[in-house]
Amino acid sequence: MTCLTGVRCQSRPQLEEVVHGDILDVLAETPASCVAISCRISANWQQGEQLARLVEVILRHPRLRIVIDACDVERLPLSTRIVSGSGRHQLAWQTLSRHMLEPEWGMHAVHWRGEKPDRPAWVSACEPATLTRCLARQLPGHEVRCLPPLIPQDPGFTLVITPRTP
Repeated sequence: MTCLTGVRCQSRPQLEEVVHGDILDVLAETPASCVAISCRISANWQQGEQLARLVEVILRHPRLRIVIDACDVERLPLSTRIVSGSGRHQLAWQTLSRHMLEPEWGMHAVHWRGEKPDRPAWVSACEPATLTRCLARQLPGHEVRCLPPLIPQDPGFTLVITPRTP
């Protein structure tokens, strides 16, 4: 997972740092006021404990903005070829099956087979409305908004978490 830390919260952001690794460890340590969490397959958390830890870290280390790229289970129909990205960054795959992982969070496991590389994988995909409601309930004093994906053709959504202003 990639974490873009220290992104200035302006219309013309300046990237200060790119971090690869467990974003939950990074969030616990970095002083960055704005953080974008993205991965080639979105925020691929597959356990409710990881989202609970995210909530804990946000409450412990308040930030001006956290942006999370997530896969949208509603945009991953079964037995359909999905294409996202463009040029050399384009991915294509077919969803094979899916099952519910964490109903409280609206988290599903989606089994897909990629074309490049040609191998199966399990990825996490969420119900946008359920995840947004759950995070809003657990993050008092924060606004949690669900927006379109960072890359328009991607089968995902973007969560934006900001403190409420008094």
